[in-house]
Parts: sequence; structure tokens; C-alpha cells
Amino acid sequence: MEEMIERLTALFSEAFPGSRCEIDTRGDTQVGGFLIWDGFEGKTMEERHRLVWGLLRRRLTHDEVISITAIFTQSENEFSIMLEESEAV
Repeated sequence: MEEMIERLTALFSEAFPGSRCEIDTRGDTQVGGFLIWDGFEGKTMEERHRLVWGLLRRRLTHDEVISITAIFTQSENEFSIMLEESEAV
């Protein structure tokens, strides 16, 4: 799965300049995580979903795509707020 994480990181860096991602494994066969990019600011969740999953479907095999449990899309500001809220709990 480490290769898959590296592949996703490279794809996201190429397609979403200035982005960062936090991808982890979920067991032996799945990955998931966050894609943080200021370009998501002002976009709906549906628009973000189409951008990310469209890219993944174009660039990965079917088996690779189905190994991805979730990619949460957030702007830097949204991600910072989420972290602050989780630390307050």
C-alpha cells in the first residue's frame, strides 16, 4: 500500500498544485485520507468530488480506485478549523 500512497501523492501534487495530502492505510488493502488544497475554497462538495474522483478514474486502474475508501477534500482554512475543533474536544 505504500506504493499506492506514493502514487496518490504524486497524482494530487500534479493535478492540484500547492496541495498537500495526508493518506494512510486502512488495513492491508485500502487507503484513505485528506486532500488539502486552497483551490477547493468556494467549490461545492459535488464539484470537489468530481475533480478528485474524475482524476482517479482517469489515471488509476479499477482495482486501485476501489482500494480507496475515502478522500476528504478541504481547503487549508477548513482543515485548520477541523484540527482546532478536534483539539478542543
